[in-house]
Amino acid sequence: MEIRQIEHFLTVARHLNFTTAATQLNISQSTLSRQITAMEKELNVLLFARDNRNVRLTRCGQYLYSEYAQIYAHYLQVTDNAKQIFQGFSGNIKVGVLEEITLEGRLQDILHSYHQEYPNQVIDMQRGSFKALTDSLTTMELDFIITFFFDISNNAAFRYRIIEDAVHGIIVSGKNPLARRKTLRFSDLKEETFIILSREDSPLASSGAINHCMAHGFYPKLKFAPNLDTAMLWVEAGLGLAFTYAKSVAAYNPSMTFIPFSPDDAIAESKMVLAWNCGNSNPAITNFIQMLDHARKE
Repeated sequence: MEIRQIEHFLTVARHLNFTTAATQLNISQSTLSRQITAMEKELNVLLFARDNRNVRLTRCGQYLYSEYAQIYAHYLQVTDNAKQIFQGFSGNIKVGVLEEITLEGRLQDILHSYHQEYPNQVIDMQRGSFKALTDSLTTMELDFIITFFFDISNNAAFRYRIIEDAVHGIIVSGKNPLARRKTLRFSDLKEETFIILSREDSPLASSGAINHCMAHGFYPKLKFAPNLDTAMLWVEAGLGLAFTYAKSVAAYNPSMTFIPFSPDDAIAESKMVLAWNCGNSNPAITNFIQMLDHARKE
């Protein structure tokens, strides 16, 4: 049995008039009659009792009408959902956000606007380390990741949009004497212990931090942390200081102090980006990127 036959049966059952039903279906009355007769033969039941004046549902017809009406409505809903998923209006978007990154600013505005524009779309968000995010983007377990440019710049499969330039600096415990400083020069930090990420989590974050110190004339004293959360915990405990940016989670911690770099000491390529895998066919990706592009032009 075809879904078209069910539609024809339901239309006749609603109107109890073959002429009216045929007009609504935009087919001839004879074609509609043949469809109903074929359906009765296939099911081996009588659906309608007909005479020269009236059409009425049989008890069997009444039962099938109540059941087929639900099936047909579900079919229409599922079909519409599939079309919306294909067009990117519904479905799921999975977003990974780097530990320590907050949504404050343009990113928060975009996510709110996107949810209002596509209320049927589920946005699943989770936090992760540098490595966890890039691995999940490679396997397309995540549709987007929000991270820093340097960590995705060498992957040919990744595409990105810049969200904003990040103001980088140093985060220290509020009890560290440096916390009273308004700005820092790198020359002030030669004797400090730098807590940086292990190479296993992000080779570029690790080497970048070391190279930045060396570019300012010294090799730092180092303490390696397995991830950003641990690094910030160690900073809070007074075990050293670390690189971070002005809107990081740690910068809002009242027991810690963020101190921005002077312009001369600023970190190159300190851009926050939205990245995706060019091989990902999720149609919702295009809609999200378009909304981001529109926000960047405003």
